[in-house]
Amino acid sequence: MKDPWDDFRIRYFMLDGKTPVAAESAQQWADWRSDADHVVKQTHFEGAMVSTIFTGIPFEYAGLMFETMVFGTATHDLEQRRYNTWDEAAAGHDAIVAELLSLGETLRPDPEGDA
Repeated sequence: MKDPWDDFRIRYFMLDGKTPVAAESAQQWADWRSDADHVVKQTHFEGAMVSTIFTGIPFEYAGLMFETMVFGTATHDLEQRRYNTWDEAAAGHDAIVAELLSLGETLRPDPEGDA
């Protein structure tokens, strides 16, 4: 018989390559996250950054586990966009970067390189 609370429990996911897989527990997810590279892409601008990561926590009951956030721009600061897959997230990241460049934001070299 199905546990009636299953629909309300937070589920955690890890990456196997670029594919989300269910974690057996919150602790397993936390251990994985502390060592894993969960960054899809990061792009730095003068005084700003676009960061796209795998969160491992589905949002809005739709499996949206990848998130792009914009930090430090006048027009898009703290904007969030969420995606279902790694490829959608990478494309979404590139779309936001293109949008910012079209608005005159200036890219700056990152000493560690863009992901």
